[in-house]
This record gives sequence, C-alpha cells and structure tokens, in this order.
Amino acid sequence: MADLIGHGPLLNELKRLALSAEPPHAILLDGPESTGRTLLARCYAQLLNCLERENRPATELPCGECRPCRLIHEQKHADVIDLGIGDTLCHPRSGDSHDHDRARDIRICQVRGLIDLVSRYPLEARTRVITIDPAESMRPEAQNSLLKTLEEPPPHTALILLTSAPQDLLATVLSRCRRLEVRPVPLSVVEAALLARGIRPEIAAEAAGQANGRPGLAIQLAEQPSLLEDRARLLERYDTNGDGTIDQAERAAMRRETSTRTPATRTTDPKGSGAPTKSAPPDRDDRGGKPGLGSGRGGA
Repeated sequence: MADLIGHGPLLNELKRLALSAEPPHAILLDGPESTGRTLLARCYAQLLNCLERENRPATELPCGECRPCRLIHEQKHADVIDLGIGDTLCHPRSGDSHDHDRARDIRICQVRGLIDLVSRYPLEARTRVITIDPAESMRPEAQNSLLKTLEEPPPHTALILLTSAPQDLLATVLSRCRRLEVRPVPLSVVEAALLARGIRPEIAAEAAGQANGRPGLAIQLAEQPSLLEDRARLLERYDTNGDGTIDQAERAAMRRETSTRTPATRTTDPKGSGAPTKSAPPDRDDRGGKPGLGSGRGGA
C-alpha cells in the first residue's frame, strides 16, 4: 500500500467492504480528479479478487503477488474493465449513432454492452469489476438504463462509479450506490510522498502547494517543472485581471496540464466480452507504480 498517497481511513473502509460477507454491488467514489480515485478503484478490484483473501490478515491485502493482483496492476485483467468516453463495450442497435471519435459522454450503447456483459459469468475472476469514469458523463438515458443493474446486479459483479460532479448524476443512481468521499490529501502528506520519490525539496514543496491536495497532479507537476510556471502564470493572470474566480483559473490550468498528456485507449474484443485486445498504457495520473496496487500515481 506504500504507493497510495494518503487515504488511510478510506482504504481501510474499502478493505472492510471487500472482505465482508456481502460486498456492496455498487460503489461511488466522489471526489476531485487526481486525488486517488482511480487507484482506489483498482485496489478495491484487487481486494475482491486477491487469491490470498482467506490466508492473510486485511493489513497484508491485496497481496500484489498473485495472478489477479498482477493482472489488475498491469491493466490486463479481462474481467476488470474501465468504461469511459469512447467505444468500450459499445453494443449498437439499428439507428444508433456510433461516431465515438468525437464523443464527449458515455452513451447508452456502452451501457447496453455493460448490461449484456454482466449477464455472463466472468472469464476467470472471482468478481468482475467495471469502473465507470467519469460517471457524470453518462447521458440521462444511459443512467436510466443502468438503474436495474445497479439495483439487482449479478452476484459476481461489482460496479465502481467515479465522479467529481455527483450533482450531475440522477438521484436514483446515487441512491443505489454506496457513496464514499475521496477528500483532498493534506499538503504535508503529499510533499512527504514527493520527497520519498526523490523529488528535490524545493520542487516538492511547490508542486504539493499548487496541487491543492491532489497527489496525482502533484506528481505530474513535480515531473514536469515547466507546468509549475505555466500554472502560476495562469493563476496570477486571473487574480490580477479579475477575469474570473479561482475555480476558473484552476480549470484553465487543468486544461493546460491535460493537453500535455497522451491519451490512452482501451479496446475490447468485437463480441463485447470486455477482454482487452490491446493493452492500454496507464494514464498520466496512474503510472509508475509497484506491482500490487494497480498504480503508483496519486490517482485520478
């Protein structure tokens, strides 16, 4: 668990839920981007599927060594699927629009593919885990079509919804999920984690300060110091000219940082089984981790 920055109590809660007699079938991780949501979701998938569940105390789980833990860490497990904006799990019907290249939302055809997939047993996992990110990007009709699955999912399936805008989710979706808040990490914890990674003290302090409790962003800023200067200029411009609120400045800075990333794609087999036909590289917020936690980033 050394790769996770902060979130000790939340991680303990995920362990308690995963190891309980009846783990919740749907979890909502609600918090800002880059705070660790993606990493926590992968860790939960490992906890549900670790082969050492019955042999080790909770403090030593997930083991990070068994086949499921390693595959989930490498994002190669056929039964652990990331459903995001794009064509993952697309299950078209006649008359549907399927131009996913410019998609900005998760569409109903993808949710139909999810529903079809969970109706079948996993290929090898104890529990199939599907992470929907960002959940708020689901269109209303897609959210409505997911309700029955959220309420009565197959016993071998767990759904994890990641969101930074729960107000954009239907109340009926929220009510069917176990909601866990992913809060920003204290500055001192983020700075200490950067120092432990070998970041120079002055860069670690500045990156932690500008990240505002988001470890994934702090790591990105520390690895690309030029982003620190760009971000500072944007924030100063908004503050000096009165062009908008600090939230607007933060969003502008985040857009600048996001534009530096190389998008990763994850494809599925033509039959929609969810098995990846091409391994996707970890995204900028979740790369470089040690085996056993799914990622070394502070998380998305």
